[in-house]
Amino acid sequence: MKLYLKLLFLLALLPQATWAYDFENDNIFYNKLKDGKSVEVTFNHGPSPGPRNYSTDYKGDVVIPASVTHNGKNYMVTAIGNVAFDKCVELRSISIPNTVTTIGTAAFRSTALKQIDLPNSITSIHSEAFYSCSNMEEIVIPSSVAEVGTQLFGACKNMKSITVDRGNPVYDSRDNCNAIIETKTNTLITACMASKIPNSVTSIGNAAFANFHEMLSIDIPSSVTEIGDYAFIECNNIKSVKLPDALARIGKSAFAGCNNLRSVNLPNTLRTIGDNAFYYCDLNEVTLPSTLTAIGDATFGWNQKLKKVTIPSTVTSIGKNAFLNCLGLKTVKCMVNVPDSMSLHEDAFSGVDISKATLEVPKNAVNQYKVSQQWRGFKKISGK
Repeated sequence: MKLYLKLLFLLALLPQATWAYDFENDNIFYNKLKDGKSVEVTFNHGPSPGPRNYSTDYKGDVVIPASVTHNGKNYMVTAIGNVAFDKCVELRSISIPNTVTTIGTAAFRSTALKQIDLPNSITSIHSEAFYSCSNMEEIVIPSSVAEVGTQLFGACKNMKSITVDRGNPVYDSRDNCNAIIETKTNTLITACMASKIPNSVTSIGNAAFANFHEMLSIDIPSSVTEIGDYAFIECNNIKSVKLPDALARIGKSAFAGCNNLRSVNLPNTLRTIGDNAFYYCDLNEVTLPSTLTAIGDATFGWNQKLKKVTIPSTVTSIGKNAFLNCLGLKTVKCMVNVPDSMSLHEDAFSGVDISKATLEVPKNAVNQYKVSQQWRGFKKISGK
């Protein structure tokens, strides 16, 4: 299950691989960009079509020049390409010139860098740029940065400080929160283990806290109304979450793979729970609020200790594998008055022996449930 979740999440982030470089100069590899005047730093693929040989890539102290000459033509160095320094575990330091505007996806992922000084020319930092840089402790995001991706500092277990330059018009790190917040929307975009969510934040962005395996708890302030896709995926040491009373949306796979998450409150303001939102957690009981109209695909799949679920009368659809392999499910309380007014996917309870579970329904609807084709798998139906 965990492998499935990781693949689901990572496939959305992986860049298209470029398996060649255009030229090399002073042991740095470059690709020419479309404008014909500039280049990006890339990596040494090694003998094509074999896999990348990381041992032939960058080591020690690397100084990237502002410009480079090849075949008599001068090129400006404007980007660090996708996965350029990925897994260069012997890279000690990097000097980036102020001609560089872009840091690509996973550009410095899994390197040994302890710090990095970003020039004030950089305008975009793409997803996972510093993912799993376990030695890195602090970073300053320049005022020039106008675009940041997700999971910049995921698995940076020693990261203690994220500071956005006060002159940045797009992002901030208010209240010493050690995170990057989009100022206009009050959305926390990317975080680290030391991050705290300020009570002015209204949205937790996609994958903001994804894969923080060491995180034991998280305080979500009352100001938050939306939790994005993959926001806390595989934070597998969190045992309980107190969701704010104003929360309206939980994105897809938001808490998927939090396999020690045993309890969660679902507030009465909640309107949307995305597919796989609580997939492979450890929930014991779920009471869905009356503001909810749909239960998505695999929303509570693989909660094997889930014993009871309460479905309000407002729900009109339950998706495929919504309660997949919830093997401990003993009671389903469904308050929908007309059973066939709801669309129940035939595999909603896949892997569950519902013939042994009790279906509790409104007293006046017992006979309707007993003859409903959708609910025919339940043999014990009682009115409440």
